Amino acid sequence: MSAYFSVLGPNKMLMPHEGPWCGVIRIHLGLIIPKDGDGCVLICDKKEYRWEEGKCVVFDDTYEHLAVNMTDNNRVVLFLDYMRPLPKFWSFINWCIVKSARLIPYFRTPIKRHKIWEKKFYKDYG
Repeated sequence: MSAYFSVLGPNKMLMPHEGPWCGVIRIHLGLIIPKDGDGCVLICDKKEYRWEEGKCVVFDDTYEHLAVNMTDNNRVVLFLDYMRPLPKFWSFINWCIVKSARLIPYFRTPIKRHKIWEKKFYKDYG
């Protein structure tokens, strides 16, 4: 399982994209959701979902999805990836694939960028 905060600024949109692996289920726990919630939406597989503070949106990110925040405030969710429940053998295979993914440049590059950002953040604000 992995977790991090996802902040989507005012009048921002994440372009349509798909997750790289079906071995996890994505969960967004609404932490700070603009009161003008009509402009703040997740669209997954052509269905609209609206975040609510203290409530979860659970979806399969292997379907095309995008996030939109056309309000004047930040949208903050706790972003969780939960290992998809599978039979024991397939669960082990899934675990091996997820653990080895960090060796692939597709995943290594964002992890490296995040670590650089983290060092700067803690230097400036820590």
